[in-house]
Amino acid sequence: MEKFRDFALKYLKIAEKDFERAKRNFDFEDYEAVTFYAQQCVEKSVKSVLELHGIFIKEHEISNEFALLAKKEKFDENFSRKILTALEFFKLDWSRTRYPFIFKGEVTDPEEYLLWRRESTTSFKNRRRYFEFGKRLFRTLESDETEVNK
Repeated sequence: MEKFRDFALKYLKIAEKDFERAKRNFDFEDYEAVTFYAQQCVEKSVKSVLELHGIFIKEHEISNEFALLAKKEKFDENFSRKILTALEFFKLDWSRTRYPFIFKGEVTDPEEYLLWRRESTTSFKNRRRYFEFGKRLFRTLESDETEVNK
């Protein structure tokens, strides 16, 4: 189980870097990078929780594994729901931050799509909330790990 703990700590360290990258890119209005790094922060934070419980997942889709773990370990339902919401939110946008695609019948690049989303929905405002959520999750896990090591 020590290797799982080591992986969990590494995931948390990288998640913190991703969070900082997302914040920096937000300040420069590079929304493609913001979305990518925010997704990475949430994913790696959640993977650290899975690793702490002996679950290794290589893929990006981790919602099901987290939901099963949350139920088994009786995680706080409100907290678990927020994590699952964040994972679902990024599932669509993450891939759209990397490649051109068809949107409203037109070939759209990631920047055009993200600017459209920013101007026409409240979801962009939610990204800031998810960054903060990812950071809180990171800090909660980090303090839990410190308590375990005492």
